[in-house]
Order: sequence, then C-alpha cells, then structure tokens
Amino acid sequence: MDDYIATFQNLHIDKLSVSFTWDDNFHRHKEFIAPLFSKYNKKCTFYINVGDKDFTSQLISNYKQLSNDGFEIGSHGYNHKSMKMMTEKEFVDQMESSIREISMLLNFRPITFAFPHHEYNSLNVELTKHYFIETRNTLNQSHRISLKSHTKLSDVIQKIDQLICSNKNIVFSGHSVKTALDKSTHYEDGYEPIQLNLINDILLYLEGIKRIEVITFEQAAFKEYLKQNCNYTQTECILSPYNLTYLTQYGINLDRINSIL
Repeated sequence: MDDYIATFQNLHIDKLSVSFTWDDNFHRHKEFIAPLFSKYNKKCTFYINVGDKDFTSQLISNYKQLSNDGFEIGSHGYNHKSMKMMTEKEFVDQMESSIREISMLLNFRPITFAFPHHEYNSLNVELTKHYFIETRNTLNQSHRISLKSHTKLSDVIQKIDQLICSNKNIVFSGHSVKTALDKSTHYEDGYEPIQLNLINDILLYLEGIKRIEVITFEQAAFKEYLKQNCNYTQTECILSPYNLTYLTQYGINLDRINSIL
C-alpha cells in the first residue's frame, strides 16, 4: 500500500511514542476527533467492530475516508464480545471474521488489535500474534491511560510526566467525545464520553515535550519492533528489506515500498 511509505518512514527511534486510540463505531470519530488531531498535524487510531449491527454504510464511508487521510483503523474484534473465556475456535473465528470483513468493506487489512473490554488471557495473546503485529494491551515498554468522562487534565499531565521520566511509551484509550454544545448523554457519545476540550488540552501539552512523538499505534508497534530486533545508527527510522519481512508476513502489500529502497 502506498500509504505505508509515509506511515513508517519518518519515525524517530530515539523518541518515546504517544498513541491515542478510540474504540467502537461512532460518527464522532470522523466528525470531531479526527479534525482535532489534524489541527495539530497528528494521527490517531480507531478500533472498530465491523460485525456490530450499528456498523452502517455511513460508518463504512467514514472509516474509509479516515484511512485515506492517514489515520489507522484497527480491529476491536468482530462484534465486541469479551474473548477471555472463548474457546480457541471461537477466538480464531473472531479474528478471521474481523480481518475478512474489514478487508472486504474498507479495502485494507488491519494490522493491530485491541481486546474488547480490555479482557484477555495468555492464550488470547499468543493466538493474536498469528494475525496482528501487536495488541494495544501488550506493547513493550508502554502504559495505557484510560480517558473517561471524569478524567481531569491535571491527573493526565501528572501521569504523562511520570511515564516519560520512566521512559515509558504512552497509549491513551477512549471511546467518543462530548462537545460544549451537548446537553445530555446519548448512546452515540459512547461509553464514558470525554469533553473534546480535554483532548485538545492534552495535545497542546504534548506539543511542548521534545522527547515524544504522537503517532498511530501501528507506528508505535513498529518502532518497538525495530528497537528489539534491528541495529540502527541514526534517529530516522528507515525501512530495510529485513524490516519489510516483518510486515509482509501479515499480508500487507509492500511492493511500492520495495520499489523505493
């Protein structure tokens, strides 16, 4: 895919990664969240459930556009069922159904995964490695910060500072947002919707920190792979044929990238 050239070519190995991830299927992902990240020239990740009954044709169009605009679309399972107690067959069916439907409806293959309800076991983690390069819950040297309706900016800033001092990557997770004009909670807002202004304030704070870069979760996962498996001598992350093998095994078409190496 042409997009993978830009997706992985200009990452900074020496910087910590900060990724924002948003779960489930909401019109507000495209309507409010994506434009805010674009304002700061940043991208984030949306984890979707293509098997849910609310996955409408309009949402299909929304996520296609978001992908075309450089945002990552990942898998959140097929229909948002908890996987912790599933049999191996049930789990594999969820993985394969999700990948198949996303590939068919959105014309690309997701390469990262977020466990529904943050529930999983060791077998789930091992099986997921056959389908995705990484899961949000298991990225090396990372810590997840959950954004909820009661989250305070001061608490988030304190946590960011602590994690950066500990050399930890940061993965934010949330669902959807409310705006200043919203008067009541509605299902469209998602579970524990947060104020849009909070995201803006967090992004503004991160702008002043030189040790980090705000990138999609797939970019963060690829950086950790490089750190663990490759020798590098410069801060710019340049793709090599060796690294391409890592992505190709997940069914990603990288012919265009190969052509420029």
